[in-house]
Amino acid sequence: MKTSENCDNPYRAPDVILDPEPGFVVPRSGYFWVELGMWLQLLTVIVGLGVASWKVDSIVGTGPVLSILGILLAIFSYRKSVLTGLLPGLSGPAFSVVVFLIIFFRNWSPHDAQYPVPIMITGYLVVVLLAVLLMLTQIRNRQQSTSPSQPDSSNVPDSISEFRS
Repeated sequence: MKTSENCDNPYRAPDVILDPEPGFVVPRSGYFWVELGMWLQLLTVIVGLGVASWKVDSIVGTGPVLSILGILLAIFSYRKSVLTGLLPGLSGPAFSVVVFLIIFFRNWSPHDAQYPVPIMITGYLVVVLLAVLLMLTQIRNRQQSTSPSQPDSSNVPDSISEFRS
């Protein structure tokens, strides 16, 4: 551990710890990547709905983004055993493929797809919102069941003199 004794600063406070102890990690939710993937996928669906309502050709860009984010969300959810995250995660690529196949097999032009595609995206958004609520509920329940009821104060010094010794 590096202390201020190793520094040539004449204005330093005595015995100040400059570096955290080895192995010190900034506390963050264990489900950070799952939650980030969930919010990014939800944001992509909302933006995709808005842009598709304006110009349906935009789904050529938002479909692949939704697919990639969905696959990442499914991987993060599986690694953290958040099984409710698999539904919105895997539904992203599935929804993109279904919309593509409908447009392809019906030979829709952009004009033909202008009305039905935003309706499909709206229905998908409702399903994703429900899945996100289930995911958040599961994650919050896990965090509450694993967090201690009282913070551990055994490592906190009682006085400054105890801290210096």
